[in-house]
Amino acid sequence: LQAERLRGMTMFADTLAANRHLRRGVTTREAAEVLWTYNSAELYRLLVIERGWTPPRYGRWVAAALTAAFLPPRPKS
Repeated sequence: LQAERLRGMTMFADTLAANRHLRRGVTTREAAEVLWTYNSAELYRLLVIERGWTPPRYGRWVAAALTAAFLPPRPKS
């Protein structure tokens, strides 16, 4: 199951890289591994089940973390 999830996240990371959505310096492998980690049931269990986060809070946190990990900073206006 873990290997299959990593394959799926690698395909997603390949798509992100092909469409130039990864910040300079972030490799496809690193992106796949980070996606694999954030997409784990264990992380969800720790924060939502064990620590009492709501699913929407968890979703916002994951989205913010992945944005910070992969995307270039937004230009200041």
